[in-house]
Amino acid sequence: MKCVKCSCEINPLRIKALPNTKLCIDCAQGSVQRKAGMPVTFGSGDHTWTETIIMDQSTYDKQQPDFKQDLNDDEHIVELGIE
Repeated sequence: MKCVKCSCEINPLRIKALPNTKLCIDCAQGSVQRKAGMPVTFGSGDHTWTETIIMDQSTYDKQQPDFKQDLNDDEHIVELGIE
């Protein structure tokens, strides 16, 4: 069976594991991109709401400000998490 994207032969072991696959492993890995979510607030005043916007990782990285450059000496970033 040939890959629908690059026309290379799909490994028989991949076909055995995933009988409905149409992509070789190289094309399958290249088509999956990491995703990220960013909360965005819309509206104004009493009519505001927040939605999570899903985007690919490169767009997310461009949207994130570099907080370390914007901090004054008396400000700190605190990361909260569950341990």
